[in-house]
Amino acid sequence: MCRLAFIPGRAKVGYKELVKLFNALQASCGGDGNGYVAVGENGETISRKAVKLTNEQIVKDTYKLIRNGWAVYYHTRKISIGWSEDAQCHPFKIAGKKFSGYLCHNGTWTDGGVMARYFGLGSDTAALARLIGQFGLKGLSDRKLFPHSGVFLLYGSNGKDQPMHRVIYLSGDLEYCPQTGVWASEFHEEWKHWNDTYRVETGRHMLEKPAPKKVVQHFGASKGKSCEFKSQPRYASDIDSSWFRRAYGPPDYIEELDGTDHNISRNLLDT
Repeated sequence: MCRLAFIPGRAKVGYKELVKLFNALQASCGGDGNGYVAVGENGETISRKAVKLTNEQIVKDTYKLIRNGWAVYYHTRKISIGWSEDAQCHPFKIAGKKFSGYLCHNGTWTDGGVMARYFGLGSDTAALARLIGQFGLKGLSDRKLFPHSGVFLLYGSNGKDQPMHRVIYLSGDLEYCPQTGVWASEFHEEWKHWNDTYRVETGRHMLEKPAPKKVVQHFGASKGKSCEFKSQPRYASDIDSSWFRRAYGPPDYIEELDGTDHNISRNLLDT
């Protein structure tokens, strides 16, 4: 479980306000490593992540870029699956035949832990990034491999279409601030005192467009006070225990992934 945010290019957010937002997200449910990817208007990217990377350094790196039209994805990690090291911080770069770009994830993909061990990777999100690169979003959906819960910030393309900024919001927390165009897992009280914020409806949305007007709860200045709400479960198992066998049992799936010997793979699935 983690916290994340998307800052659109030329967002009307001050330097100190951005530091406060990132610090509040880290204090809420992060602190095991921070990271960002900045995306220019022509698709250029700059990414940095580390266990000891501070929010002050992130804003120092990115604020001028934001003012010049670059969008920024921010993530602060709270370890649920995996271990603490720079490589396990988000965002994860996706470099595959079916998709290339970056991924930030909030939530725990329980079956992703099995996937991570199978691939020798350090976390559920690292495994998901590999699968997205290999199969693409549609390919994962067709194979019923995409997680059924969580928040996924994605930048990139399948190689045929223009790269897009998008969020796949299935469960957990995600709010939007219309005055600034900022999306975040949550906004702290001082932010909500000066701005309207509301919880976004689940679904797939383009991040550079306003969030859907239909909301679950409304917060912020126009209401005079914030409202309490219950988050959806984050730790519910995505699918039943036979998922991994069904997904990777057929030899053609295993061969397509990494050429692993089928007998060894079946032995792994039996454990």
